[in-house]
Amino acid sequence: MHPNVYIYVDFQNVPLNQQRAKSLIDFGNSRGTLRGQNIYFNSECEGQAQVPQKLQGLEFEFQDVPCKLKNSADDRLKSDLIDDLASKHPPNIIILVSGDGDFTNSMRLLQERGAEVFVFANRGNVKQDLKEIANEFYFIEELEPLLNQADLSEPHVPYHQALEYLTEVVKMATKESKQVGLAFIDRLMRDNFPSYRGVSSICKQDGKKFSKFKQFILAAAKDGIVQTQDIGNSLRVTPLLLN
Repeated sequence: MHPNVYIYVDFQNVPLNQQRAKSLIDFGNSRGTLRGQNIYFNSECEGQAQVPQKLQGLEFEFQDVPCKLKNSADDRLKSDLIDDLASKHPPNIIILVSGDGDFTNSMRLLQERGAEVFVFANRGNVKQDLKEIANEFYFIEELEPLLNQADLSEPHVPYHQALEYLTEVVKMATKESKQVGLAFIDRLMRDNFPSYRGVSSICKQDGKKFSKFKQFILAAAKDGIVQTQDIGNSLRVTPLLLN
């Protein structure tokens, strides 16, 4: 059984660009089944309101905590950690992207519950206690070299099979009459089909792979499996319009 992996990004502490955010998802997939990937930010803080636009199209869920209090996003992150620990698929591996020492006790609690903690932080901006408690610690600049060294082999899901998975999870959403976002669909596919481990595990008919989950959804829409709708900066799948 593959370990359950969750990613939590403290964006104010460790800002990510598109390439690094994608590499982080690839790293999570290389360590197990990626069950959740959240980026926490405070749109009332300078330079953070555009975070979803900067990382648009990636398989993250964006948790905006607009508040004047300095640690509002950090507090939300800690709360979600505890909630995920009690979920149907509790984390075996936590990937924390932050050097903030305020997370040390939370990480220790998770380790006491049997989870491993991986920490990525910026050079010169990491508390020693957090660094020492981590099962694995890396500077964020080491992420890409880690991927180059790692064995990233993972199950290959043929495109036609991935479309069947997509159909099933959209039917699940249909029962609740929801219009759902890409991250939600991706998570449902991971939760219900273990061979699916992210969009990079889908093998297209020409042998190539999708680089983004959005590309897979658009291909499925073109093939008449789902219909999509642009809502603001997000792409939503409309399950009620399935063929």
